[in-house]
Amino acid sequence: MNGQAHVTDEWTTAVPETYCIEYGRDHLGNAEYIAQIVAAPPTVVHVGVDTVINNMFGATDGDMHYERQLAPAELEARARDIRAFINEMHAAGVKTLMPYQSGMFCFGDHEKRSVFWEFYDRWDDYADFGIGPRPATDPVEWPGNDRRPVPNHPYFVYEPCINHPDWRAVLRMTTAWAARAGYDALFSDVNSHHCYKPSCQVAFRKYLCAKYSPADLRQRFGFAGPEEVRMGEPGDGLLWVEAQRHWGNSFAEVFAELTAVGRRHVRGFFILPNSSSYANIDEMYKRRTSGQNISMWARSCPIFMYEKNEQPGRFGRTAVSDSILQYKFAFANRIRAGVLLYNSQEPHSIALSNAEAAALGGGSFIQGHYQHPEVRTAYRRFFESSHDVLAGYSSHAQVGLVFFYEELFWENPGHLEHVFCLKDYLCNHHVLWDFVVEKTLAPHGISNYSVVIVPELRHLSDAQVGLLRDFAAAGGVLVMIGETGRFNDEGGRRNALPLEDLLAGAARGEIRRARLEKGWVVHAARIEDLIERPAFEIFQLTEDEANDTSTISRMAAEAEASKEPRGKDRLLGLCEKLSGEPLSIGGQSIPFTLRAAAYRRSDSEGKRLAVHLLNYDVPIHGRQHSGPPVPAEQVALSISMPRGWEPKEVRLRGPYSAAGTSLPFEVQRERLHVTVARVEVYELVEVVAG
Repeated sequence: MNGQAHVTDEWTTAVPETYCIEYGRDHLGNAEYIAQIVAAPPTVVHVGVDTVINNMFGATDGDMHYERQLAPAELEARARDIRAFINEMHAAGVKTLMPYQSGMFCFGDHEKRSVFWEFYDRWDDYADFGIGPRPATDPVEWPGNDRRPVPNHPYFVYEPCINHPDWRAVLRMTTAWAARAGYDALFSDVNSHHCYKPSCQVAFRKYLCAKYSPADLRQRFGFAGPEEVRMGEPGDGLLWVEAQRHWGNSFAEVFAELTAVGRRHVRGFFILPNSSSYANIDEMYKRRTSGQNISMWARSCPIFMYEKNEQPGRFGRTAVSDSILQYKFAFANRIRAGVLLYNSQEPHSIALSNAEAAALGGGSFIQGHYQHPEVRTAYRRFFESSHDVLAGYSSHAQVGLVFFYEELFWENPGHLEHVFCLKDYLCNHHVLWDFVVEKTLAPHGISNYSVVIVPELRHLSDAQVGLLRDFAAAGGVLVMIGETGRFNDEGGRRNALPLEDLLAGAARGEIRRARLEKGWVVHAARIEDLIERPAFEIFQLTEDEANDTSTISRMAAEAEASKEPRGKDRLLGLCEKLSGEPLSIGGQSIPFTLRAAAYRRSDSEGKRLAVHLLNYDVPIHGRQHSGPPVPAEQVALSISMPRGWEPKEVRLRGPYSAAGTSLPFEVQRERLHVTVARVEVYELVEVVAG
């Protein structure tokens, strides 16, 4: 790849932030806790229900084990204590402080008028707190019949529809109170919305009618008019896809409303929503109907959370546990990722987890509690002193891997499996790559790649097919796998696969290829025709299996002892041959556990290339027990430089590197050759060019 600098509106890297989460109940007025934060302040601290009024219980003391509603005088005292706590945390060095809220739950018993119903019935008692008028409908109407017992408690949990206007009003009120108290943001938990209640049907009708004209409603869905619009169900084709989009859009609308409410009181206030882990096919596919549509959330939120049990490192001989898919998917959708790793609790795990955020475009590793503050402090110091190499950089990737999350809405898990396979393959071969998602499959979004891979993506619009054809015609290598493009974006079946007219004359076999003007089109019937798949793949585990470290270790050992890899490793060699340029930045001497990411920036301050190196050779022995790292030694890199860039200096940067350590280098055929003596966990190679 020798492309020019990317367009100015491209999403760029950001400085990561250290981030700790902990739901203790003893924060307010706790000098010992404040002293702990003062000693090693995270940039972000995420606490529990340290709020004045919350949507789950009402006016309480923040205990998730409900006792009673506070009297107005008690609530006023609590508000003073929370404001004092927030001021102390900010003075300690915390830049962003946020409490907990779940917009999906309220607790109580509507028949006994307990917990939240007690608050609702006493609403007027709290009028002086500016909570607005009492909602017109009884809270029992917001969830309908959706309630379930809470073990060991004399009340139920109810799940209101987030599209019910009265429940939305409650969420706005409690969010406003978080901001009025002085919080910088609000965490939204349990964002899972799969709803057919009347309020959701009304919202869906509004959503669909705004997107399609009356003529389109008739033609595509058979609705004679807006009044006939109903939500889709499995088997309804495009209508089912739109129902799933609607649930994600509902969250985006709620988050936007809550953000606007908070910003009336705190400049820059934001909502940070929780998502699932994206760690395996099982949990991603079964949650496709939950409304966790990151592309839509990106319209309303600057960052969101992946909640994971993992720790970074190596299982067995061949399996790496990382968060690369998570960060890259967020980056492609123009939002930052916060990755909560419950099992990342040792110094090298905490270091590698923070390094992932730095190397993969920004965001945060979210650390449970506050262990090993020395590591967190070192990374915060590095982050805040390294804006020049961490912020404002565009991707320097050579390969684009197309990943459409909404393909899951068409009930095609094959695309997701291929994405996981190729993510591991590209990382293991030290290829610089990005995800191409729905919003970035555009001319300016793919023109700088040498290779674009489209794996088993069965639904493509005619415009998207034309764009891929143009990419190849302009000189790119387009690799299509399986039934890519068999259907259009509305579910209509094509008589032939896209670009089959070009491939029809190609030699028959496992892989077909054809010249298209300046570039190439390649088609493989199966992914195993292109890559070798290892005996053990973490992403094939069920969610329950993946949540248990000992189970992963056992299954990895059993698979590596009894199974053989399958498939043929052809993809990298074929793409390098057809593109005419190297795509791996490291030779076979570099261990597969070393992963790389690179970014470039050209502005009035000069030209710079930042190459991040992550070493995942941290053997995982058990839950929260891994290491020590096996360092990668004498890491020889060969990196394509942007056209016209002439390297002037190469420096080593990192939390533990001697500041600005210069490295010898040479340039051959517009490729920079440099060797890093040792990568224990993380190093950043800075290239200053003229």
